[in-house]
Formats: sequence, C-alpha cells, structure tokens
Amino acid sequence: MELRLRQGDILTATTAVIAYPADSAGQVGTAILQDGRIQAPTMKHATEPIPPKQVELATVAALRCADEAGFTSVALPPFGTTTGQVDLATAAKIMMETIQMFRCDRSLQTVEVWLPSPEALSHFQHYV
Repeated sequence: MELRLRQGDILTATTAVIAYPADSAGQVGTAILQDGRIQAPTMKHATEPIPPKQVELATVAALRCADEAGFTSVALPPFGTTTGQVDLATAAKIMMETIQMFRCDRSLQTVEVWLPSPEALSHFQHYV
C-alpha cells in the first residue's frame, strides 16, 4: 500500500473517497460510508478532549471501511488534532504507525494523509 502526505484542503483530494472524523456522530472505532464519504468518529461527545487511543481506532475504522467498500484510495485528516485536542506529534506517530501496519484485504492501494499546515506536515514526515 502506498502512503502519501499532502498539505492543503482535504476537500481537494482526488482519492476515491475522503474520510472525516464526524465527531460525536457515532461509536468510536467504527466507520460508515455516508453521502460518499467515510465517517470515522473520534469522540463520543462533542467538544471533549480525547485519549490518543481514539486516533488509532478512527484510523483503523476508516481504512477498513474504505477497503471493504472497494475503494482503491482514501484521504484521511489528522484525526483528533482539532476538537479532540491530541497534539500533532502524538497523532502523527499513532496514525503513521497504524497506516503502515494496516493490511488491506480487498482493494485499498493508496492512503493520503491531508495536513492543514507546514507544521502538521513536518510532524507526519518524521514517520515516512
């Protein structure tokens, strides 16, 4: 599986599907395909800090959902780094290690992580 880092607006991604955190919209660790996007909740209640483990759970859920739905590529945001208040260094380590260990069973070939700033990109680049 190919892993790419991108800086910019995730809504400009040309991947087959885009994932987003859908904070407080469901069960952490599960993801659903809705309205052409993957919803992967990172928190149970809006506006609360989250434990870093929930970044891992959301990442795995989004990857699994994309693969099982037959998508060849997916764009992910830096889960948990805004409302969830997980620092960028921690989120980068968790997400990059999780993506690199993920085994695709069906079709997923490319994962792009879209980062909003040069600072965020630099944290994630440490794990490429």
